Amino acid sequence: MTWRDDQRYAVRELGHLLLSEGRADLARVLFEGLVAVDPDDAWSRIALAASYRLEKRYVEASGELDEALKREPQSIEAALSLGEVALLDGRAQEAKGVAAMVEYMARSQTLSEPLKLRVRRLARACSGR
Repeated sequence: MTWRDDQRYAVRELGHLLLSEGRADLARVLFEGLVAVDPDDAWSRIALAASYRLEKRYVEASGELDEALKREPQSIEAALSLGEVALLDGRAQEAKGVAAMVEYMARSQTLSEPLKLRVRRLARACSGR
């Protein structure tokens, strides 16, 4: 089955709405479907990781973020989320390494203010400040 771009977009929007309402279980089902339809879509993998994160399924979230980074190595969103998940899962050394990578990536990209804030928060959390 092939989905049109507008159909995938509609599913993404619904999944995002469900996540924002705390319905990670339903959002996860939608994002799993998007990944099944297009395994190379890094955005869908990042979104699936966000649903796993809300469900406190940190190992699965990390796995999806790793896969997203394989597909889009310059995705600061995927890298930043990976660092945040590592922190939540108590993997401080991994989070620190990812935070350093994210700070390096941030130097070469134009980031939105919310992303800049997340980068600073991750760096502070990993440095103990």
